[in-house]
Amino acid sequence: MVRSAALLLFATACLSGCGSAFGEKLGCTSSSGQETTISIIKEQIEKKISSESEGIYGSIISKSKIRAALEQIKFVIEDVRTSKEDPNSTKKFCTGKLKVVFPDAMITDADKTREMQGLNKVSELADNSGAEREANAFKIDIDFNVQPTDDGQKVYSELENADATPTFISAILGGHLGYRSIQQSHQQEQQQAQLAEQQEQAALTEQKQATLGEAKAEFDLSNQTINTIWGAIPSDQRDQLLPVQRAWIKRKTADCKIEAASQSIEPSVREAARLNCETRMNNERSGQLRRFTYHDNDNGY
Repeated sequence: MVRSAALLLFATACLSGCGSAFGEKLGCTSSSGQETTISIIKEQIEKKISSESEGIYGSIISKSKIRAALEQIKFVIEDVRTSKEDPNSTKKFCTGKLKVVFPDAMITDADKTREMQGLNKVSELADNSGAEREANAFKIDIDFNVQPTDDGQKVYSELENADATPTFISAILGGHLGYRSIQQSHQQEQQQAQLAEQQEQAALTEQKQATLGEAKAEFDLSNQTINTIWGAIPSDQRDQLLPVQRAWIKRKTADCKIEAASQSIEPSVREAARLNCETRMNNERSGQLRRFTYHDNDNGY
C-alpha cells in the first residue's frame, strides 16, 4: 500500500510489557492499539479547530476548551478486522468503523452555527462525508495499523485516512464551540442590516417629502400665473370663456387623478404626480389664455 506522508499520522502509547500485563496480544482488536489510534484522531481535531477557529468562527478557541469538549465525546472503534498481516512483521493493518457519540447539545449547536453560516446541516454533512448517522452517533470507515516497539514497551499506531475523519468531527465540535461567537456576529450583522434599512427608509421618506414639496411649490406658482392671466382678460371675454374654463378645470382634475394613480400607490408619490400633472396643464392653459389679455390683443393676438 502506497501512502502519502500527508495522509499518514502516528502516535505511540507506553505499555507495561506491551500487552502481557493486560493479558492481550497486540493486534487490530487490542485496546492499546485502538486507544492510541483514537488519541491520534483527538490530537488532529484539536490542532484543526485551534488553527482554523479564528478564520471560521471569528475568535480563537482555546485548546483547553477543545480538550474539555473532546472528553464529552465517546470514541469507539467497532467491527475491527485485520486487512493485511505480514508473518515477518509485527505490524498489523486494520480496518473498521469509528463510532463517535456526541452529546445532543453539540449537534444542536453545530446545526445552528452552520445555518447562520449558510452551510448544510450536520445530517447532510455526514452524508457528504460518508458517515452513517444514528441519532447523535456517527460511524465512519477507518483504516489504521498498529505495531509494538522491539522492546515491547510502546505501541505505534498509524491512521491512514488521516484527513477525512478529523475534518468531519472537527466541523461538528467546532460548530458547537464557535456557536456563541457566530451567534453574536450574526446578531450584529442583523442589527447593522436593520439600521441600514431604517436609514435607507428615512432617506427615501425625506426624498419623497422633498419631491412633494417641490411639486407643490411649482403647482402654486402655476396657479398664480393662470389666475393672473385670467384676471387680465376683459370681463366680457371672461364671461364667454367661463363655461369652457370650468369644463377644462373638471377635465384637468379628472385626468390628473388618473395619471397620478398610474404612477404609484404610495400617497406622497401619487400626490406629487398629481400636482406635477396639474402644473403642466396649468402652464399649457396659461399659454392658451394669454392671447385674450389686453396686452396680447394690443399686439394683434
